[in-house]
Amino acid sequence: MVSSSRFKHIDALRGIAVLLVIWLHVSEVYINLSPAVKAHSTFLYDFAWYINSGRIGVVLFFAISGFVLLKSIKGNRKRATKTFWTRRFFRLYPAFWVSVLLGFFVMELMDKKISVGMLVANITMLPQILNQEMILGLYWTLETEILFYCIGWLLFMVGKSHNPINLFIVSIFFLGFFIVSRIAHFSNTQHIGLVSLPFFLSSG
Repeated sequence: MVSSSRFKHIDALRGIAVLLVIWLHVSEVYINLSPAVKAHSTFLYDFAWYINSGRIGVVLFFAISGFVLLKSIKGNRKRATKTFWTRRFFRLYPAFWVSVLLGFFVMELMDKKISVGMLVANITMLPQILNQEMILGLYWTLETEILFYCIGWLLFMVGKSHNPINLFIVSIFFLGFFIVSRIAHFSNTQHIGLVSLPFFLSSG
C-alpha cells in the first residue's frame, strides 16, 4: 500500500466546510433571480441564514487550517522554515496574483477605478492591514490565513507549536481579545474583516 500523510477525515471536513459556505452564497443568488422567487422560495436561504451556515463553514475551515498547519512544520528550524514558507508561497501567491489581475481588469471594465496603492496592497494579500480595500471581498479569508501561518511559524520557532496547553492559551487570548473588543463596541467600517479577525484566529 502507498503511504500517505494526508488525513482523509480532515479532507472530508474541509469539503463539508466548503459546502456550507457555498450553500449560503448560492441561496443568496437564487432568491434574487426574480421577485416571485424572493417572495415564495426563500426556505433554503432562510435556513442557511438562521443557522449561519457560512460562518460555521468559515470557522470550521480555519480550525482545520490551524490543525494541518502545525502538523506540517517540524524538524530542524532553519530547514523547516525554508520548506514551510516556500510551500506556502507557491501554494497561495501565483494563483492569487492571477485572481487579482483578473479582478483588476473586471473592475476596470465596470468603470470602478483601482489605484496603484490598492493594487499593490492586494498583491501582498494583506490589503486591509495596509489600509486599502480588497479588490474582491472574498480575499479576507486569505488575509486571515496568512496571519495563521505567521502565528504557527512563531510558535514553532519558540518550541511551543506542539504543546496543547500553549495552543489553548493562544486561542483563549484571541477569543478574549475579540470578546473585549465587542463589549467595547470597537468597529471600523473600512476594516469589517479585521473586527472578527481575533475570533477566527482563536478557532485555529
